[in-house]
Amino acid sequence: MNNVFEKMRRNRIGTVIGSILLVAVLFFGCACREISRDRDAIICALNNEFGSDAYTLVPENYFFPFNIQYVVTLHAYPEAPFTIWRGYSGGRVVPPFLPWLIGEEEHIYYDYRRPIGELAVADYCATYQIPNPVVHGLRGGDVEEHHLNAWNNGIFEFQVNASSVAEVEPYYREAAGFARFLEAKYPVLVNGRGSTIDVTVIGLHLKGYSPNADGRWPWHTEFTVYESRNGTGVIESWETVRAELLMKVAGE
Repeated sequence: MNNVFEKMRRNRIGTVIGSILLVAVLFFGCACREISRDRDAIICALNNEFGSDAYTLVPENYFFPFNIQYVVTLHAYPEAPFTIWRGYSGGRVVPPFLPWLIGEEEHIYYDYRRPIGELAVADYCATYQIPNPVVHGLRGGDVEEHHLNAWNNGIFEFQVNASSVAEVEPYYREAAGFARFLEAKYPVLVNGRGSTIDVTVIGLHLKGYSPNADGRWPWHTEFTVYESRNGTGVIESWETVRAELLMKVAGE
């Protein structure tokens, strides 16, 4: 009788171990298949945007069994690599083979416009000998002279000081010149997702606003000089920008 019970006990242990191994094999197989599917989707997205021969793709960070983050280097801009991965809204890393747990679709996340934009800003400022080109800080912070920033999603921003609309025109001209510089030397920032060039003017105050108790103004005046989408860029005319500023700036 004891032998029978011992045999049954061993069978149960073997069944448990076998079940665990089976689950582990299935889990590993699903993870590998989904990681391969992620890579195929990433390559498809890159091919559609840049062409199959325009880049190199190298794994960087492994989040197994979740996904892999890759580094992309465009042959035309080797100094500005960027990362790409597939995840869910907000870029969260969760098991891609269990989408039913959160009820969301996967998305591919990458922003080549920030690193290439910073490269373009450095190139522009070196070409035209502009000092202190990039300010890494909060948007709208006080500055002593004009600066140029490259932000995420293809947004460029000039931060300038001016006390009247008339003083803004030279800065507008410079922003328009920077737009032409991008079109000539960095067409990747014009094509596809495109770019925007804004100017923030510190010293011009919007109608209807008052300074805080410390004398600082809560809002600065902004306007857009340039927008591009799908290879077409539009530079707003100075006459249009000036009319817009005169309508919304106090004291003009």
